[in-house]
Amino acid sequence: MVDSNENTQDDPLSAVLSQLASPDNFDPELQAVDDDQDMQDILDALLELQRLEGQEGDLFDQDNLTISYAISLNQELQREAERQVALIDQQMKLVTDRLNNLKAIARQESTCKHFRKSGYSQSIKKVLFFDENELLQNSDEESHDEESESSDEENDENADSLNNEGYRIARGWTGLERKRLFEAIHSEAKRVIAHEFLKRNEPWRVWEIDKMTPAELEAVPVNRIDWERVSSLHVTTRDPNECLIQWTTQEHPAINKKPWSAQESAKLNSLVLTHGEIGQWETIANELGTNRTISQCFSRYMADKHARGQHRKWTPELDALLEKGVRMFGDQNWQHVASMFGNKSGQQCLQRWRKATSPAIIKQRWTPEEDDMLKRAMQLYGIGNWRRIQRLVPGRTDMQCRERYVNKHDESVRRDRITAEEKQRIKELVEKYGPKWSYLTQYLPGRTDNQIMKTYRSIIASEERNRKSLERKQEKERKKLEKKEAKLKVKQAKLEERAAKKRLSEQANANKKPRKRRRKNQEEESVVQEEPILESQQEEESAVQEEPSLNEQEVVTEGGSGK
Repeated sequence: MVDSNENTQDDPLSAVLSQLASPDNFDPELQAVDDDQDMQDILDALLELQRLEGQEGDLFDQDNLTISYAISLNQELQREAERQVALIDQQMKLVTDRLNNLKAIARQESTCKHFRKSGYSQSIKKVLFFDENELLQNSDEESHDEESESSDEENDENADSLNNEGYRIARGWTGLERKRLFEAIHSEAKRVIAHEFLKRNEPWRVWEIDKMTPAELEAVPVNRIDWERVSSLHVTTRDPNECLIQWTTQEHPAINKKPWSAQESAKLNSLVLTHGEIGQWETIANELGTNRTISQCFSRYMADKHARGQHRKWTPELDALLEKGVRMFGDQNWQHVASMFGNKSGQQCLQRWRKATSPAIIKQRWTPEEDDMLKRAMQLYGIGNWRRIQRLVPGRTDMQCRERYVNKHDESVRRDRITAEEKQRIKELVEKYGPKWSYLTQYLPGRTDNQIMKTYRSIIASEERNRKSLERKQEKERKKLEKKEAKLKVKQAKLEERAAKKRLSEQANANKKPRKRRRKNQEEESVVQEEPILESQQEEESAVQEEPSLNEQEVVTEGGSGK
């Protein structure tokens, strides 16, 4: 008889079943799994295999191991799935809470009202240049008065800070707040400089402070400004950190606030490629060397990167898709509307709809009634508050109201013809700063951004026409030259053909002359050869003729001698 423990060791399936059946190994999670129908089927199959153990169990040892491993793996996966589901539920609850908080903040912002000028001015207290410990030693009575004043001032400051605590929410700085900030910097700078004069025993130099320029006062180191005083006495709607951040990142005169030039942007992109986008922005700003802050460099680079990754130009097809998205999701769910595009943000869709595509926008000419409404709205809100003004001019956007005022009602605008000098100046400015029409108006007093834009476009169109005209002239000249060259080539070819024919004829003639010469020479040679023969014949004949005469002479001589 074989021991049961040995059977268990030899049969992994039995070991698994015994372990599952053991009350010591009872697991609540496993009990939960057993309730599942799939797990029940697996167990039934295992029991069936156990029943058939004596018949074919030995053939399925490897399968038994696989099944046991699958069971344990399934249990682990189920536990992991339950853990992931719990994490997802936790994250969803966190997201829901944050959304509710955001909605509450949005409702609070929508109901929050701006300070009125009267209430704002009443909250500003008299500013003292010196704290109690900075003043010179005075009499006991004066000290007592100052202590009482300082205590009253502290109480007032605390009351102001408590009253204004609810208004310090995340929002943009208004023009009045920025003005108050500059006044605070000037006041604190005077206080710091006066304190330095007193510490150096030079009280007579305090009078020099009033002669200092704003630039000299604004050059006081930031770490010497008491930002608590700036917040509590001057900019009561902002806390000290907000004042410090606004001054050091936006308002400080050393900050370069000019538009980015093309060369500056190219250098910035090169530095980012060298140092990377993470953790090196301070180094990038220093190496850029144009007095740009870290936030300016980062914002500029990310804006350029975002612009390169998106197609900003709106087409009629995209406008139709935008209108369809607004019909589907409404005019408040702009992120859902933007999801239909893929390369447009919710803000871009919002601006496009409200300023160009909305059916409520009137695009016809302005009527006299609309001009009257515009004038009344401007009298109520003043020049520049175009968002408020457009609410009183139904059907017109803030940009339309501004353009109408600048181009029609603004008396400071020059409406005469733009001179050649101004055109040259506009071209130079656009090449330097780019097509930033509103910014360029400060360099051309009396000219609007629309005038500058139209003038520049006319300059470009004129240059394009001149360029095309010059190209046409050059093309005509080129064709004329080509025709002339073609004629010259034809003429040259004819001349070469004639010259070739002439050379051939001369060569033929040259070949004929030697033949004639040879014939003539042969004839002459034959004549020369015949002449000696004739001469010899003639000599012989003459010799024959002379012989009788000699005989006669001999006879005569003989006869004479005889006599």
